[in-house]
This record gives sequence, C-alpha cells and structure tokens, in this order.
Amino acid sequence: MSVKPNVLTPPPWTNQPLTVFHGTNVGAARRILKSGIDLNRARQGTDFGPGFYVTTLQQQAWNWSVSRFEKDPTVLRFRLDRLDFGRATCLFFLDAGVLAEDYWSFVWACRRGATKHHAIGYYDVVGGPFASTWRMRTADPAGNQLSFHTSAGVSLLGKGEIIQ
Repeated sequence: MSVKPNVLTPPPWTNQPLTVFHGTNVGAARRILKSGIDLNRARQGTDFGPGFYVTTLQQQAWNWSVSRFEKDPTVLRFRLDRLDFGRATCLFFLDAGVLAEDYWSFVWACRRGATKHHAIGYYDVVGGPFASTWRMRTADPAGNQLSFHTSAGVSLLGKGEIIQ
C-alpha cells in the first residue's frame, strides 16, 4: 500500500537561498551585471532611504519595471545565502498597519529625505512591507521589499542574472 503525499506538507527545510528580484531596464541591468551595484545611483525619498531595492515577488519587480521604464523593462534575479545575513546589520518591519508607529516614522523620515537611518548610521539591509500611500499610512498587503544601503549589504546579493 502506497502512502499518498499530503499536498499541504511543504518540502523539508534546507536553508535554501533566498531569491529576490529587482525591476529595472535592460541598460541598467547590463551595467549592474558588468560593474556591480552602484549605490551612488540610489534615489532619495524612498521608503527605507537611498538604496538598492529588491522584492521576493517576481511579479512585483516586473510591475515596477514596467511602470518606471517605457523602454526595455526587465527583471534581475539574485540568490542570497540566508546565513550571510548574520554578517549584516539588518532592520526588518513585520507590521505596516496604520498604528505601526515604528514603521511609519521610519518611512516618513526616509521619504522626506533622510540619507542615514537616523543618528545610528546606516543599516546594511532594511526589509518590510511596501508603503503604497505613505502619507495615508497604507501599505500594499501583497508587496514586500528589501533595501541594501551599504557595500556590505550589496555584497550579500552576489551576481545577478536577467530573467525577464
């Protein structure tokens, strides 16, 4: 008698790499693959401050690239070793509800131009929900983001590849 697998049972945990995606255009993707991530190109006024942003959701990265670039939108994929995060200074937000004062005060400061993460300097990596309307304190319930702010943070990403 064979045992039918339970479709709700996930595969065993293997500490597999974390796959993340970055939406951009073909020209920028090629530059990143050739020369690496240049944090000097990071934009001000973003949720977690100037940095290199990725998501665990391929569709979110694609939507971002299409909305930002009329010509040649594309997506880069990176695979991160989860254990390497232990070397980095990280800040993660789990809640972006209207009453999540820590999240919204951080986003408010960064969106208004903070270039360092307050008086303590930079975090290597910041992760959490994607603020869809930050002035109204609403986050995209289906989105997420990780931002890399230092060379130590960027080194976690390793070499990417164009996938879309």
